[in-house]
Amino acid sequence: MRKKENRLKTAAFVLSAGVFFGVCPSIVLADEPGEWREENGSLYWYENGIKQGTEGRGKEIYDPASDGWYWLDAIDGGKKAVGKDVYQESWAGSYADHEDGTGKWVRYDTSGKMVKGWDVTERGTYYFDQTTGAMAKGETEIDGIPCIFDRETGIGWNLQWQEREGARYWYEGGKRQGLEGRGKEIYDPASDAWYWLDSDAQGKMAVNKDVYQPYTIQGQDETGKWVRYDADGHMVKGWDRQNENTYYFDQTTGAMAKGVAKIDGVSYYFNETTGVCEGEYTPSDSSEPTNVTTYTANDQVSEYTENELDASGNVVKSTTYSASGVKKTERTDVFDQYGNQIRGTYVIYRRGEVYSTATDETVYEYNADGQPLSMTCYNDSQMFSRVLYTYDNGKTAKVEYYVPLDGEEELSNYEQYFYENGRCVRKENYVLSYTDGAWNISLDTSDYYAYNSNGNLIRETNKSARGNVNYYYTYDYDASGNLIAKGCYAKDDSQQWKEVWAYEGMLLVSDYYYSEEALEYYIIYENRQRSGHLYQKIEKSYAGDGTYSGKRVYTYDCLLYTSPSPRDRQKSRMPSSA
Repeated sequence: MRKKENRLKTAAFVLSAGVFFGVCPSIVLADEPGEWREENGSLYWYENGIKQGTEGRGKEIYDPASDGWYWLDAIDGGKKAVGKDVYQESWAGSYADHEDGTGKWVRYDTSGKMVKGWDVTERGTYYFDQTTGAMAKGETEIDGIPCIFDRETGIGWNLQWQEREGARYWYEGGKRQGLEGRGKEIYDPASDAWYWLDSDAQGKMAVNKDVYQPYTIQGQDETGKWVRYDADGHMVKGWDRQNENTYYFDQTTGAMAKGVAKIDGVSYYFNETTGVCEGEYTPSDSSEPTNVTTYTANDQVSEYTENELDASGNVVKSTTYSASGVKKTERTDVFDQYGNQIRGTYVIYRRGEVYSTATDETVYEYNADGQPLSMTCYNDSQMFSRVLYTYDNGKTAKVEYYVPLDGEEELSNYEQYFYENGRCVRKENYVLSYTDGAWNISLDTSDYYAYNSNGNLIRETNKSARGNVNYYYTYDYDASGNLIAKGCYAKDDSQQWKEVWAYEGMLLVSDYYYSEEALEYYIIYENRQRSGHLYQKIEKSYAGDGTYSGKRVYTYDCLLYTSPSPRDRQKSRMPSSA
């Protein structure tokens, strides 16, 4: 009879504390409802009219009304504990202190409810099992993420490295970092260094590795940077030498220098693909000037232009003034990473006041190789042209031109390119025409290209759809590969115009001829250098009979621009017509 009574008592306990044993906690014996009673501003738990938790250290109870577990403190006469950690000898699962699976630390929040899941306090980050409420300690895995908590305090490792099988892993708030996406860049205040955590290596610290990181500068479109991590995993800053090549990394961001960079007052050029430093360079006459002044035939200033340039040598702002200093025009431009102008605003002034303003914008789309797939041009927010590019083995195969027509984009013409031995030998030009009562795209003209043994273009011939010559250009070069003459000729071989250049290191003279070799005008160039740096270029213009007609003076900031310039290195990846 006593065994039967004991079994009934056991059943009553299971029903009142059913969470541990898989019994629905909402099932409570009718004669043991359990309830909170407030006494002197504190809460106490009663069962069958008896206050609980007054014996031993106290008692843990389950309240089905709030679906939560609570601790009744015996030292406070069974009062509900709030904001307290309590050690219990009950079942703890994987976080047990004892080999038999018992012993755990649990936490009760400011409402008295047992904490489950992540919990952040002033002391640090903790984790409590979702079933038992046991505080996590040591190494574990939570939701597939490796985690580490102090074995004594349960505080998650924060801003700490773990050494494991010769590798290092970084933990924040108890969790291993660098597991998502491509990885994560972190800063370790202990070593005052930045590191990269590789996601493809489960967050392992990267060593001797270059990593591309996208980032955004305020007010600009998203861009990116290449950074390097050395044998200790530290982000490289300053000069670095690898495999007989020299690189430079920004002292603040760690970004690898590419293109033109000014370091400690000296300009260098870094390969725009590899970042390899190609040396300290002097400026060339292809660099953009900071000031251009135009003079009349009596050497009086007629107007002058002031230019502002970026680090790549692009003119980002150009302002023209009258001889008296009154502003006439102002142009501001924005360039993309390939040196292509993408946005510009042109302002015309009258008597120093704004007369009109126009804005043009060019939007490029690129493929993975940096070649443009499309170029869309806008004027004052209205699209007026779109160009689509198609490539074959990295070479321009087709270029299509679209214009707005009756509210839609209409193909107006396109170009088809053909290659032999890596060089473009023919370009077919197709245009939209109206024939037989309908619009049709048909072959209009073709351009044929011939080259010398050095690969220089020597002849460009334009032919009709029927193969008849319309006109042609000829190109001549000196032994150094400088273009020394370009002529345009009609189909009967009569000269339309010709331009001739003479060099002595730099350009000295340009002659301009029209029909029958008649000299129309010429320009004499005077290049002024200081310590190998071009700081001024003067263009003096003369009529064919030698009459002086004026000059233009270009002034350069010799420390800002280097040679060869990015433009000399074909920085722009726009396809050429040939």
